[in-house]
Amino acid sequence: MGHGETRKTQQHENHDAVDALRRWRQQGEGKRSRRSGIKRFTWADELSAPAQLDRALQAGEQALALARESRFRRAEADSLICLSLTYKEACRYDEARTHAEQALALARDHSFRVVEGQALTALCETAKAEEAHGTAVELGQEALAVHRETGHRLGEARTLMALARAHRKTDEGAAELMGRQAQAIFSDIGVPETEYEDLDR
Repeated sequence: MGHGETRKTQQHENHDAVDALRRWRQQGEGKRSRRSGIKRFTWADELSAPAQLDRALQAGEQALALARESRFRRAEADSLICLSLTYKEACRYDEARTHAEQALALARDHSFRVVEGQALTALCETAKAEEAHGTAVELGQEALAVHRETGHRLGEARTLMALARAHRKTDEGAAELMGRQAQAIFSDIGVPETEYEDLDR
């Protein structure tokens, strides 16, 4: 495939993600999840109390402000993703989505491919938390493709776990397969089971 065709394919994929996000936003107007936040990342166990989440958000916003002040775009994108994940744990899904979308835009503007995959995974997680399962699968599949292109195996494993959760309502077979694939990668790269067992919820 030539460079022009590759660029067209990437542009097409980007449009697909934008369309998915637009549908998700439209479906979510006036709708908020009433469920309590379910912790899916090991580090979130330490942020379970509201006061701790508030402190984490405050620290994250400070880190984001510093990154923007110094114009360190990669640090800005990383801070946005961390904030997105923390807002999701706090069940503040609009803010989680907004921060992940900002990180995704930065990643694409500056060719931060690993960050692009991470931002898409964060969006997948938030869509799943809002029970937008179809959108979660679309975003997760795109994130998975990016992680496989970059060779970021930890990101690939985390995304497979996110996809496994997103598929559970509609395709238990796919969910089980992706969960096993994720566990195999975690084991292969030396991540202890205690570090990822909470992801499979």
